[in-house]
Amino acid sequence: MTIHELNNLLSTFTEQKRDNIISFSFALLEWMGITPNTDVPGSVGEIKPRLITPQTQKLKEFLAQVPLTVQPQLYRLSAENQNIRVRFAVLKKPKKDTISQLVDNDPGLTSYQASIKGIVNVPGRPPYIPQQPYFIHFVTSPAYDKLVLIFNQGDQKRIVTFRKHLTNTQYHKILEKWQNTGTKTKPEIADLLWKSLDIKEVNKEFYKQIKERFDSLVGIAKTQDTGLNEEAIKQFTVRLIGRYIFCWFLKEKGVIPPALLSSDTIQSYRDSFFQLFLKKLFFKTLNAEVTDPCRTETITPLDDLYKTIPYLNGGLFDFHHEDVLFDQLDLNNWLITFVKVLEEFDFTVDESSSQYQMVAIDPEMLGRIFENLLASQNVETEKMANQRKAFGAFYTPREIVDYMVNESLKAHLETQLMPAPADGSFAINEPLVEYKGTLFQHLEPPQTLMDFQDKKYNADNERRREKIKSNIGKLFSPDCSENPFDKEDTILVRKALSEITVLDPACGSGAFPMGMMLRLMELRQIVGHGHRNSYDLKEEILSRNIFGVDIMPMAVEIARLRAWLSLVMEADYKPADRKNNFGIAALPNLDFKFICANSLIDSGYDAFFEKIQYNATLIHLDGEIQKLETIRNQYFDPRGDKTRKTELQREFIATKQLIKEQISMGTLIKNYNLGDFFEKVDDWNPFDDSHPSSFFSPAWMFGITDGFDVVIGNPPYVQLQKDNGKLANQLKDAGYKTFERTGDLYAIFYELGFNILKASGVHTFITSSQWLKANYGKSLRKLFLSKNPLKLIALGPGVFESAVVDTNILIAKNEPNKNILKGSTVEKPEQLNYLNSLPLQPMPYVTVEKWAILNDGNQNINEKIEAKGKPLNQWEIQINFGIKTGYNEAFIIDEVKRNELIKLDAKSKEIIRPVLRGREIEKYFTEWDGGYLISTFPSLNIDISRYEVVKEFLKGFLPKIKQTGETFFNEEGKAEKTRKKTTHKWFETQDPIGYHKEFSKEKVIWKRIGSQLRFSYSDSEIYCLDSTCIATGEKIKYLTALLNSKLCNYQLLENAPKTGMGDLIISVQALEPLLVYYPTDSEQSQIEKLVDQIIQNKNQNLDTTALEREIDVLVYKLYELTYDEVKIVEPGFALTEKEYKDYGGAVNK
Repeated sequence: MTIHELNNLLSTFTEQKRDNIISFSFALLEWMGITPNTDVPGSVGEIKPRLITPQTQKLKEFLAQVPLTVQPQLYRLSAENQNIRVRFAVLKKPKKDTISQLVDNDPGLTSYQASIKGIVNVPGRPPYIPQQPYFIHFVTSPAYDKLVLIFNQGDQKRIVTFRKHLTNTQYHKILEKWQNTGTKTKPEIADLLWKSLDIKEVNKEFYKQIKERFDSLVGIAKTQDTGLNEEAIKQFTVRLIGRYIFCWFLKEKGVIPPALLSSDTIQSYRDSFFQLFLKKLFFKTLNAEVTDPCRTETITPLDDLYKTIPYLNGGLFDFHHEDVLFDQLDLNNWLITFVKVLEEFDFTVDESSSQYQMVAIDPEMLGRIFENLLASQNVETEKMANQRKAFGAFYTPREIVDYMVNESLKAHLETQLMPAPADGSFAINEPLVEYKGTLFQHLEPPQTLMDFQDKKYNADNERRREKIKSNIGKLFSPDCSENPFDKEDTILVRKALSEITVLDPACGSGAFPMGMMLRLMELRQIVGHGHRNSYDLKEEILSRNIFGVDIMPMAVEIARLRAWLSLVMEADYKPADRKNNFGIAALPNLDFKFICANSLIDSGYDAFFEKIQYNATLIHLDGEIQKLETIRNQYFDPRGDKTRKTELQREFIATKQLIKEQISMGTLIKNYNLGDFFEKVDDWNPFDDSHPSSFFSPAWMFGITDGFDVVIGNPPYVQLQKDNGKLANQLKDAGYKTFERTGDLYAIFYELGFNILKASGVHTFITSSQWLKANYGKSLRKLFLSKNPLKLIALGPGVFESAVVDTNILIAKNEPNKNILKGSTVEKPEQLNYLNSLPLQPMPYVTVEKWAILNDGNQNINEKIEAKGKPLNQWEIQINFGIKTGYNEAFIIDEVKRNELIKLDAKSKEIIRPVLRGREIEKYFTEWDGGYLISTFPSLNIDISRYEVVKEFLKGFLPKIKQTGETFFNEEGKAEKTRKKTTHKWFETQDPIGYHKEFSKEKVIWKRIGSQLRFSYSDSEIYCLDSTCIATGEKIKYLTALLNSKLCNYQLLENAPKTGMGDLIISVQALEPLLVYYPTDSEQSQIEKLVDQIIQNKNQNLDTTALEREIDVLVYKLYELTYDEVKIVEPGFALTEKEYKDYGGAVNK
């Protein structure tokens, strides 16, 4: 059997016969080296499936019946004595819930992985499992047009679907790995199958090809005289690709005939398909009610195929300004290539999750693809996206999304259901004030309820807390299918889940809103919801619970598309029911659900409600503002009436204008500081997302006046000082306490989240973890300590593929700190599958100065370091960056060029200095490779006319070395930029280097970023590039030894920021707080003698290992570490406990 023969067998699936499906299944087993079942057990006979009995009534109902015997079609394909058992089922509807029912009701154990503990070892034979589970599951449908293969690992399932031909991924990435797997051990087979079905391979390949098609279309449009700018062209391209893929999913669901979208059809009508066929589908079918006369117009030879396609509404297929390109561009050839890409991949309408992953393009993956596509269009992230050609750093992995969603909902339910914990003391509650009224409810006379409830320790109260917490845990267990709550608590749970409000303030393409929507749907299906069907339930969740904001118009477009796609997949398509739009309810409008706006800029409108006193004018105005809320609700679902939709748009704009006019009257603007809002109010048009609103207001845009229950997301990581501090200048006066000019944008998003949460609301972000240790994170750490952080999960280097920085998940509540923070660290990607079971370490020791996840041993070490060490910023030393030239190609020369310049003009020697690069730094010494620096530092005010030879040499690099930040075209016609704009002269280095004299002093030199810590000593004049730092001042030789010691390395590994690849960033800010033991004269002398010996030995190429180890031991003794603590710092420590205790090399006081 060959792959080619397997592919030929797949082609028979077009005949839609069960025997063809089974033949391919057996051929696949043969390819894998698995013995098939025969009609005579234990002997060579005819290969045939064996009918078996389903284990549950529910599974029996899901199975199609054998035509004559009406038995459920459930078979065993593998031989009775075969180590790997394979099952085959014909499911009436192969989808997520029916497949899960099949796999989770295995007559053996739940999975091979769950059976590991049952392995029996008998002398003389290989290990075996007495009760074998089914290892692989094959599934098909009564249509017999595909074969679905399922492999599970614990609660997780991975699925691949075979259709009429092998996809590239199946051919090259999966089946090649499966050949003869039956000869391996069962653990090896399990590992191989699981890894071969990793969805990342499909993601990467699909994204790569879609990105190529995106770039191609943008390139085509830019060469034409369309009258549109590049941003509009990109918007058109994203929308076209999104619309077509949306239709491709509708094809998968059976809503759109396959012939209407195939590359063969486009080939047949390649002169008109784009202009006629596609325009009719988008604008006169999907965007036209079934009674609209335009549907009956004769436009294409295939008009009959359009007759049973429903009207979708929602806005996805509204005609936009950019859609004029349908008439201006001939994209038929482009469309053929694009559709052939789609035809090479398998698509599924099932929503994947971390527990259920299809090796196919699903609605969730569509978001992943577009997320990275958006990142590639953003100036801040384009470089990273192009480097990686993958999406991991931009689109949060589904395991992380699921974990954050679950933890947020657990915390929310605990807040809503659990009584206050007993504290063992008597107290009287503060008065409970309930305000009931209009939008300006707090302007009306309040109704006050005094509650003097006794809060002393109540055993019943505590038991109830434990019961509720236990039931919440059961509800969120992966296998929960029945409501764990009693009747009374069920009412509370339903209310909490149905009324929750969730915001992602930087939603991108909608990963978190969609993850939250799907989980809310699952939970409400368990506890009960009262809706007729899943479509109505999901629509209600979208209407009441989910909100998103993003500054990128394309992101908002994709988030809405993603929501529509998820919703339409729930509909029950009925091609004969034209009267009721073929069973497809018109999609809702999401203009007030996903907003294009700058989340971080406040309008002043929301504070309007918090600080004002009773005012009759405002109460009158409230009626008009309430109209906006009514219009918002009606607009979400106008029941498919296009005319009503247009009327509501006009009514909203008119009401908004009336409110604006009334606010502008009299003294309202001045008295309530509404001038800022008044100026910005017209900048937001919810029906036009061609540009973002310059402000964000939950009250004005969403009608949310009392805060959200949950704020969740993955905000952007962008340094505020980038682009000449553009972001810093925008936000410096925005009132954020966490604003630091050297900080990062995500810190501001953290503060925003707390600002717009309800009291006790849940805040859940995944961000860069630089705030844990960086100086700019101090204000953010202070903010967190004023709130109630619950969990901190540190995601170390290597957890995410090609990640740029380390990340963390922080879950907190918007309430006073209760000192219950716990933390854990994830070090390997596979740990993402088990986030719920991570061991959590209490973190009572966090302070404004530093956060870290430590066990007791690490904490003891840190306490001794803090007690014995002195921060370097309190020593008499100066720490500086190396020299930044802005363009090393001009300012760094080799010895040959140096000698040439000096030969032509001896004065050149005055401004040419030896220079070190980071790669030349070793422990205790440097390996200078003969590089030189043209040291035209601005701080020296050099008259370049004195050095004509050097001047002429540098002129050869013009215009590149100009310090103007301008764009120019090089000799090859390619656009380049000059050095960044400064006030310095063209021949000078980029930075002033006012500390240039420090390079002539005794110094410690180290590489700023690296995987290995190496600190070099130098007492000669040598300059260093900006890839390094230097320290000058007191006790430099001693300091070199301490910095190279294992204990200081331990400190830096614990506290210094890291890149995503795990390299340490030892900047000035990272080293200044390092706690280094300040020595006595005798201690300093003893260690410096060892340093002298090390340097002498290194100059003679002699081994220095023993000397360096001696310094390590001396340093441990200086900090008074116990033997057990030393073993934590250095697990391979060579001395015995007695040898360490008796060591007398150091002088301790």
